[in-house]
Amino acid sequence: MNVGTARKRTTLTLAETTIANARRLNLNMSAIADAAIQDAVRQAQREEWKQEHADALAAQDDWQDQHGHPFRAIMAGPFSGAGQS
Repeated sequence: MNVGTARKRTTLTLAETTIANARRLNLNMSAIADAAIQDAVRQAQREEWKQEHADALAAQDDWQDQHGHPFRAIMAGPFSGAGQS
């Protein structure tokens, strides 16, 4: 839950057993729902970004397939022998 973030009341429909068990265990259903929804939003935003940039990512992959990764010697490490003739 984001501390200091404005909050707004809403209604969620949950299974009766879920509510009963959460109350019995003294779980903060609002905080749990808020965190779960935030995670779902982040995941959806990641997927949305990947869709919006799919052409550029595919072009980058194609370039790397043809030319190799531009930082392959650095990524491989100094003792791997990569990038050496």
